[in-house]
Amino acid sequence: MYMYGLNESEDLSFMLGKELQQVAVGQFQVILHFLDDLSIYIGSGCKFIDKDEKSTEMSGDNPKSTKNLVCLLGQRIDKADNLGEGTLKLIFSDKSQLLLFDDLENYECYHITSPDGEILV
Repeated sequence: MYMYGLNESEDLSFMLGKELQQVAVGQFQVILHFLDDLSIYIGSGCKFIDKDEKSTEMSGDNPKSTKNLVCLLGQRIDKADNLGEGTLKLIFSDKSQLLLFDDLENYECYHITSPDGEILV
């Protein structure tokens, strides 16, 4: 599987139960590495909602804004929802949420890699 965009009928069940092992911060992106070779590369806007429902706007191209993502280390993905228009909502085992947005028209916003293939949004 190799696709551009997030098709509304895309089966995201391959993400469920994956535990976050590493948050890697680069100059222009943040990479989330999960067990079983699942990775999410974030290069644009996202929103983190912690377990206490405090919301933080972040951007993969602004590494300082993503510092709260370390709170997700050791957490599993309990739910992965395609909200349409390229928005992906991940709910973690501690009830924290991460929303990834397709907010840059001509650029890659996030991309998901797994042994089954890649999804570029």
